[in-house]
Amino acid sequence: MIIFKYTLTLALTMQTLSVVVPCYNEEEGLHQLFSQLKQLKGMLGNSYALDLVFVDDGSTDRTFPMLSEFKKEFASMKRHIDVTICRHQANRNLGAALKTGLSVVKGDLVATVDADCTYNLSYIPKMLEMMDSNTDIVLASPYHPAGKSDIRPKYRHFLSITTSKIYSLLTLSRIHTFTALFRVYRRKVIKDADVMPESNGFLAVTEMLVYAVRKGYRVRELPATLTVRKYGRSRMKLLSTICGHFSFMVKLFFRVR
Repeated sequence: MIIFKYTLTLALTMQTLSVVVPCYNEEEGLHQLFSQLKQLKGMLGNSYALDLVFVDDGSTDRTFPMLSEFKKEFASMKRHIDVTICRHQANRNLGAALKTGLSVVKGDLVATVDADCTYNLSYIPKMLEMMDSNTDIVLASPYHPAGKSDIRPKYRHFLSITTSKIYSLLTLSRIHTFTALFRVYRRKVIKDADVMPESNGFLAVTEMLVYAVRKGYRVRELPATLTVRKYGRSRMKLLSTICGHFSFMVKLFFRVR
């Protein structure tokens, strides 16, 4: 009876953290991702139930079978963990995968993370601690003065940090990083239609933050280290991404939405 009361109390007080992971041909690095997710559950303990949402964005390698195997493994643990796999039959790009994942989350708080683990998932507990009553979004910030970026080649680092500085000016904010997917949102933010991105590409990540800032949602930054991808390769098409940012900046300058 005492055990039942304890379990019921724990279930009623435990928050749910949804973790959305877009994946496209990530079979080489999924073992690293799975390992960090297991460690994350250990770090969170009984403070949070995990709602893991993977979006296989039309992968042509073993990404989907590996995600399915991982789902079975986590299901057997029976420790307040739920795993959902969404699948696009064809590749639709990062923004589309992100929107698919966000549409099915169950959590009170929602983390969006990179499948390549260029940001270590061990940052998440600290980000959750920063999510106080005056905060709606916490983002990992390699371009914060106390952050660090090992991104290569160096011109990509220059382009990304310059892009973020321009968005900071356009939004009249002090945010240092606008291009990182690695964030934690309150559920109300990702359920706000005015915050949802228009782009299906990499620009969607920036759009979400810009629209959230313009809507008045409050943002905090955690200085973080962006590391070099160890497995696979980036699917970002540099020229189209640059053109997308330029077009979006023009719209913001003229206040077009």
